[in-house]
Amino acid sequence: MHLHDQERYRKYGKIFGIYEGGRPLLMLADRDLLKLIFVKDFSLLPQRRLFPSYDDFSDSMLALVEPNRWKALRPAFSPAFSTAKLRNAHALMQSCAKVACDSLMKAAETAQEINIKIFLGHYTLDVIATRHEDISRFGGSCLEGFARAATNRKETRRFPADDDGRSPRHFVKHGGQN
Repeated sequence: MHLHDQERYRKYGKIFGIYEGGRPLLMLADRDLLKLIFVKDFSLLPQRRLFPSYDDFSDSMLALVEPNRWKALRPAFSPAFSTAKLRNAHALMQSCAKVACDSLMKAAETAQEINIKIFLGHYTLDVIATRHEDISRFGGSCLEGFARAATNRKETRRFPADDDGRSPRHFVKHGGQN
């Protein structure tokens, strides 16, 4: 999808509109304007894409929280999303995406069915964990059990132990250290 967006930006400029379904969307590629909208004037522009929420966890997602709650959460998240840190993470994210695509290709070659929600959950955890702990779920790391637990509601409260006998709760509590 991002390739189509890049093509549109080249063709139409930094600001243009599209329709998603029957809903109009404004597409922006101007960094200064995006910073103004998402940081400085965020509380003045609460109209953004919202998804139906069915639980407290979803209501807590940074992209979906109400403006007042977002304002309170932002100071905790801002250091993690600095320009330098995101720039450094880009190559790592591409590496994780390649591994995930290879995994999808392997599944396609064998006509194996996959649960895309679980697969994308594993990919997300892979990006996060690889970025911060230099480990990888697709490589069979200790996050495999955590990924299963995080994407399967029945297991989220049990926290199964990983191959080293440590639980994901231990991993999170100790920052990946023994």
